[in-house]
Amino acid sequence: MSLLLEGKRAFITGGTRGIGAALCEVFAREGADVAFSYGSRDDLAEVTRKKIEALGRKAMAFKVSITDRFGMKHLTRELIHAWGGIDILVNNAAI
Repeated sequence: MSLLLEGKRAFITGGTRGIGAALCEVFAREGADVAFSYGSRDDLAEVTRKKIEALGRKAMAFKVSITDRFGMKHLTRELIHAWGGIDILVNNAAI
């Protein structure tokens, strides 16, 4: 069985609730490593991270608002350092 996103690296904003959490799980199920940002709920971030890893994929969670310019720059540097960058960006966060 071929996975649609095998070997891809995705970053999803607002990845702990609703559509964002569902996308994190679907992308991981299809073979992507998934990083996501979230605003406040550490418990939900842990649930999302565990679901991604349970599917055999790498997960990274970042507690940062997409309106935080310096936080997003730091996040980007970390993703580049850890994964070499990303292939897929989903701007999902609700502001």
